[in-house]
Amino acid sequence: MRKSLLFILLACTIFLTHAQSPWDCAVKKGLDQGSNTRLFLAYKSSSNADKEFKADIRFRPKGKYRDFLRKETRLSTRGDKIFVLPFSLPKGEYEVDVSIEDVELGNMYHVTPSEVYKCREQEINISDIYLSYNPSAEKAFEQPLVNLSLDKDKEQLYYFIELQTARAYSNLNISAFLFKDKNSGKLNLEQMDTYESIYETSQNLSMYKLQKAQISDMLEVGNLEPGEYLLSVEVFNGATRLGGVDSRFVIGGDIKQLMRQEGYIDDAILMMEYILPLEDLEALLDNPDYEAKKVAFDKTWMELYGEEADIMMEEYYSAIITANQLYNEDLPGRKGWQSDRGKIFIEYGQPEIKNVTIRGKEYQRWIYAKWSLSFLFEKRNQGYYLIE
Repeated sequence: MRKSLLFILLACTIFLTHAQSPWDCAVKKGLDQGSNTRLFLAYKSSSNADKEFKADIRFRPKGKYRDFLRKETRLSTRGDKIFVLPFSLPKGEYEVDVSIEDVELGNMYHVTPSEVYKCREQEINISDIYLSYNPSAEKAFEQPLVNLSLDKDKEQLYYFIELQTARAYSNLNISAFLFKDKNSGKLNLEQMDTYESIYETSQNLSMYKLQKAQISDMLEVGNLEPGEYLLSVEVFNGATRLGGVDSRFVIGGDIKQLMRQEGYIDDAILMMEYILPLEDLEALLDNPDYEAKKVAFDKTWMELYGEEADIMMEEYYSAIITANQLYNEDLPGRKGWQSDRGKIFIEYGQPEIKNVTIRGKEYQRWIYAKWSLSFLFEKRNQGYYLIE
């Protein structure tokens, strides 16, 4: 019991620390001259004081140890700011790590995009999707949404893409689709039958050689239920698909209420396996009806965290949803939160990651310097498994 209590207190400290990070990041393909990739670093300030940071940025080909590109830069701001850093990368998939040091306080932050960045070559050059609450294309391309957990109270969301052609096309068809994941928190891009289509539009466009065009539209998101969504834009020339891009986002809302719903509460209880003994999980699931189960569920969280129960529930299930997005490939047929990397991510938050290749085998070392902790994962097939 004492060991369990110590773990709960440590987890509470870890989650609250993780939640307070002032940084988010995103990487997007752009069609600028001289660069094809933009790194966005979003800083949320707690004051209007002048701040200076040192950023160490690494782009690595997926699964490789050595950095393909490493750049160090200084960032200065007064208040909130989104920094835009251009890069030029060859075609491929890249893991991106950013370490940021507060020059004055010495605090270190580690941020990574939620997905591997794909720098694609297609028959027609297509930027990534830029999402914004602002209808201005200029604003959207300069300051897109970086954290794609959207506010529940927003009514409209705008999306923008850029196209550039290597030859002339007399009649391109650009179609956009919005899908809702039927099983929120269990998003899997390889299983499109888990989605239901809730929006579709298309437009035709003629383009000259080397011409650049912008495509945009507004999504009514005010009435959308909390959950995970996939926006997909496809470009066709007649029946020939020239390329496409997609973007995922989450309509936030109240995760606490979502997990208490009748269709989710059993899964929500099963997901508590990292903070509850097996016998307590079984006791919660054995409640005879939904209302009794919901009361017992809330009581358990109050017993674990007291006045912090709602905060900790929000943090815990947000981490599980993120783990599902990042680590689904580790365990085919199971969810990312059940994988070795998913478990460590949920317990300790975002690590500093070092990729290592030893005698032809690929490993990841996860480092949590603040707690003097590290974990070693060995890559087997498509997933990573904890070995140390």
